[in-house]
Amino acid sequence: MPSKMVSLLLDRADMDVAAVEALVSQPLHAVADEPLGQLAQQAVEKFARAVLIAKNLKMGHEHDLSVYFDMLGRIGSPVPADLVGLVDLTPFALRLRYDTLARLDMPPIPRDVLAEKVRAFRDWARGQLP
Repeated sequence: MPSKMVSLLLDRADMDVAAVEALVSQPLHAVADEPLGQLAQQAVEKFARAVLIAKNLKMGHEHDLSVYFDMLGRIGSPVPADLVGLVDLTPFALRLRYDTLARLDMPPIPRDVLAEKVRAFRDWARGQLP
C-alpha cells in the first residue's frame, strides 16, 4: 500500500496529465507552449518523486528532472531510453516558475508526442511502485 505522500503525488500528477491532455486537444493558437510544458514537467516530476519516495529515498524539493532521472537510475529504476528526453521539460519549471519575466527560446512543443510521452512516463512510474 503506497504511503499517503505517494498517493497524493500520484493523484496530483494524474490531474496534471489530464490538464496536458485537455490543452493538447485545443487549437495550437489557443494555448501557449509555456503552460503546457509546465504542466507536463510537473506531472513527470510528481511521478518521479512518487517512485523515489515509495522506495524510501529522502529528498528535498527539486525541479530539475535530470536530478530525479539520475536518482532513479542509481536505485535500479532507470527511466526508459525513449522517455529520457522528457528532461527537456525542466526549463518550463525552473525558468517559468522563478523568473516571472522569462520567455523560453525553445522550438515548439510537439503536442501529441508530448502527451503520449507523459502518459508513458505515468505508466512506467506506476510499474515501478512496490
